[in-house]
Amino acid sequence: MYLHIRITPKSKKDSIEQTGELRYAVTVTEPAEDNRANERMCEVVARHFSVERKQVHIVNGHRSRSKLVEIRE
Repeated sequence: MYLHIRITPKSKKDSIEQTGELRYAVTVTEPAEDNRANERMCEVVARHFSVERKQVHIVNGHRSRSKLVEIRE
């Protein structure tokens, strides 16, 4: 399954909100330094979809706020 995610780093809390079909807005407390925000975003997405962290992969947008994320089965 592929998801389009818009991430907001350095927020007050971690959250995920559906904004459309397969589109989500994710906020994370980690800053966008040393890949910390991306890692935390993957953890938040994995928890939301009840899958393991290793099943969530960023396909496109590693350095962008808009990302394409794949959840592998």
